[in-house]
Amino acid sequence: MKKIAFLTAKPNTDDSFNGHRFATDEKRPPHGIGFLTAVLESTNIHVDIFDRYCGNYLWLDDNFKSYDLVGIYCASVCTEDFLQSILDIDNDNLVVGGPHASLFPNDFSDKVKHIIQGEAETIISDLVNCNLTDRIIKTKRLTNNELDLLPRFPFEKFLENKHLYIWDFPFDKSINPVFTLNTSRSCPYDCMFCSTRKIWGRQYTYMSAERVFDDVKYCMSLGAKGIYFREDNFTVKNDRVREFCTLLYKNNIHVSWACETRVDTVDSDLMQLMAYTGCIGLYVGVEHLSQKMLDIYNKHVTVEQIIKFFDNANKYKIKTAASFVVNHPEETDSDRHEINRLLPIINPTMRWMNTYRDEI
Repeated sequence: MKKIAFLTAKPNTDDSFNGHRFATDEKRPPHGIGFLTAVLESTNIHVDIFDRYCGNYLWLDDNFKSYDLVGIYCASVCTEDFLQSILDIDNDNLVVGGPHASLFPNDFSDKVKHIIQGEAETIISDLVNCNLTDRIIKTKRLTNNELDLLPRFPFEKFLENKHLYIWDFPFDKSINPVFTLNTSRSCPYDCMFCSTRKIWGRQYTYMSAERVFDDVKYCMSLGAKGIYFREDNFTVKNDRVREFCTLLYKNNIHVSWACETRVDTVDSDLMQLMAYTGCIGLYVGVEHLSQKMLDIYNKHVTVEQIIKFFDNANKYKIKTAASFVVNHPEETDSDRHEINRLLPIINPTMRWMNTYRDEI
């Protein structure tokens, strides 16, 4: 049986990259290497995961020489550790992927055999079997149907090291365990500070409502009390969300859930349905409460839409986490005044003020 090792890297000492600080305290099972693991194990290939990002610092005495392939997930805030890991690993079939590989493919030494830009589920078996020759491999985006056909995310492997991960909501700490699901990829919007489109492109792909519903039931069979859809924008396709909620209702499934969204992708009727079928929290990128700054950020939303969104959330008793981007060079005291004036009106359950940074 072939044997594969997947590694993540621990965050940089100061949690920064190129002078920009990142939040690195949300330690949840890594979906990228999780799906790759599921694909390989469905073909009887053994996979070991060394999630250094979340604290699994075990390093093998043979420097991973015994594996048929070693893959490293590279996030830009983890450059110190993954560059050192590349030096220390003793394996001729060393592959890197993840957002840093997509954005900065020239950052890796010749020791790296393959640099993957994009999704690797359709090529991972070829990499294991050494069937590919190009060093930099830019993959095609998976279609909606291909996402539906992916094996389930292997939560069992991460439950074995449950202590390494966060298993709750920011919205309600009493609900535990909360399983994270990633049912869509990328975002069709074009916010000027966001690197998502550089990593994924703007093509939005997603699993069907039926697949999402089946995955929720599977998580519940493993003991999940809550589901957190931790993806760029769960509600881009309203019909998919409505169908998912209808499946929960018709099948009498009771589970608390939360998702990430935009203020212009959830109207009052949809939010009411979401609340009725268990949605307790919405994480939303508000970014600012000055229309001038929203326009600069290329958000394509209005302050009025933001206020209406939070009115609906409060009406349906859904908790909200509002993320702001402040200290842009063009931000003025008048713009900051709009945040101070309107924050009590929208009244989010929690909020984060993030310092503006140029795209990575």
